[in-house]
Amino acid sequence: YNWNSIDLNRNFIDAATFTNGDNNPTAIENTIQMNFANAHNLVLSANYHGGIELANYPWDTWATLHVDDTWWQYVCRNYATSLQNASPAGYFDDENNGITNGYAWYEANGSRQDWMNYFAGCREVTFEISATKLLSNTLLPTYYNYSRQAMIDFLEEANFGIQGFVTDINGNPLEAEISINNHDTNQSSVWSNADHGDYYRPIAAGTWTVTISAAGYDDQIFNNVVVVNGQATILNATFGSLGVTQNISLNSGWNLISMNAVTTDMSPASLFSAIQADVIQVKSLTQTYDPSMPSYFNTLAMMNNQQAYWVNMSNAATLTINGDIADETQVISLNSGWNMLGYLPQNPIAPDTALQNILSNLSQVKNLTQTYDPSMPSYFNTLNQMTPGQGYWINMLASAGLVYNTTTRLNASNREDAYWSPTVYPNNTATAYITLNGITPVQGDLLGAFGNGECLGTAHPTMVDGATYATMLIQIPDNETDVSFRYHNITTDEVIEFSEELIVNSGEIYTFTLNTTSINGNVNQIDNTISVYPNPFSPVSGTCTIDSKTKVNNWKIFNLKGQLVNELKDSNQWNGTDSSGKRCPDGIYFVRATDDIKSKPVKLMLMK
Repeated sequence: YNWNSIDLNRNFIDAATFTNGDNNPTAIENTIQMNFANAHNLVLSANYHGGIELANYPWDTWATLHVDDTWWQYVCRNYATSLQNASPAGYFDDENNGITNGYAWYEANGSRQDWMNYFAGCREVTFEISATKLLSNTLLPTYYNYSRQAMIDFLEEANFGIQGFVTDINGNPLEAEISINNHDTNQSSVWSNADHGDYYRPIAAGTWTVTISAAGYDDQIFNNVVVVNGQATILNATFGSLGVTQNISLNSGWNLISMNAVTTDMSPASLFSAIQADVIQVKSLTQTYDPSMPSYFNTLAMMNNQQAYWVNMSNAATLTINGDIADETQVISLNSGWNMLGYLPQNPIAPDTALQNILSNLSQVKNLTQTYDPSMPSYFNTLNQMTPGQGYWINMLASAGLVYNTTTRLNASNREDAYWSPTVYPNNTATAYITLNGITPVQGDLLGAFGNGECLGTAHPTMVDGATYATMLIQIPDNETDVSFRYHNITTDEVIEFSEELIVNSGEIYTFTLNTTSINGNVNQIDNTISVYPNPFSPVSGTCTIDSKTKVNNWKIFNLKGQLVNELKDSNQWNGTDSSGKRCPDGIYFVRATDDIKSKPVKLMLMK
């Protein structure tokens, strides 16, 4: 205890309760320490004690092991071994020969190491370096010499693991969350520095899947990230895209083309304006455009990337499209029989790879001069690469939804509005093309696939030609898994559970229908009843509303470090200020009911 009878190592905010571990007000010493940690993106730290000789690693407050328990044991074992090598026999060998899990030793609430790990995004360990509680100052040089090399080796661990920079396309730093799929929990993910974009994620040796999430952008998922002990694995991420220019060479006569660039005006009159004098006609399967005809005779008013088009030219010319890159993950509805197919990817891809999720229903693919038939030996096929700018005739044995397989990344889930965070098994995947009967989706609705109690994939359903579709990549833990489905209605905040189940195999493609008429029992309410809207929230446009089905009107707002920012009494409106009325910095905050410390806090993003 200090002079004010406060045990500082029980006086930090406890990760299990979000209250101080000893129920005392925060001591000034700890306020200073927390302010320092909040002002810096700390990677690695330690606190030193006396009374026993060992390295004590998280958690202190939970019996559950830290997700990085393997890494903690590796680091602490190295520290203990280094100390033992530099000291007399019998030193630093308490508990498990000099190391212990905190809770396994004894439960402690409000410890500094737990606060640093949970709230400050830092890896911290507790080093107990002397069986004597308070060493004589004359012995400090001796114990320093025991510890010197071990401290240096420990500090060097900040240089290892996964690290890199997160920036936008112009090189500006971004604040982003870096999480390890199927691994991170209890705030173990790390964040890049908003001022510089750099991040550091110490982690045990192995092969990992990493998701990097920045507000306003789709997640980026990196598979097969290899980490070696004592080495740094560099993983940089760039968000956003530059404008793209697509040039399509057109010969005299008929051409079969498609576009993977998107402009604000996709009318043929606009797209072909620069070469209009050489254009005779543009046709789809059912519509036509002739620049020499009055507009009311033309039925092709707007072109899109999913379709191919016939273009008849009087002279050779180049069609130039300046715009944005088309979304190559969109679902293209294909009918039974012949279809004119647009090619969305930015690079050439073999047809059996690009069209992987419809191969079971595919009969033939043709361009003007080449053919691909999946049932034929490869040496009979002349179409070996599908290329940007080319359009294709595609013959289907049955209707299906195509999602081009670019083999570059997994589908990203919108994790801020999802109640289910998918688990990723990068080597065991299946593709499901799903029709949902009886459901009209709105933006934000979510379909989840579940097996073995885990979320195996998510998708935002879309409506095409009056029907609702969802295409998802299902990550499965084994070669075969029973999969069920749930639908989250963002409007009513309800979850529908379907009775249909699939037995999913790795590498397989599934086309099937889910029916709302087969719902098991009543619609289930989600467990987390707290909602915050709008989210993200800007104080410039007003206040945000915090609500729950139990109609609580007393709320607490915490920042990402677990500090209490504001307490709303008899109000469910927050204007983005702290308890003193000062505007809070932009970033992520947590909301929880004042009297319900057991409930999971809800994330809120404050923006300009």
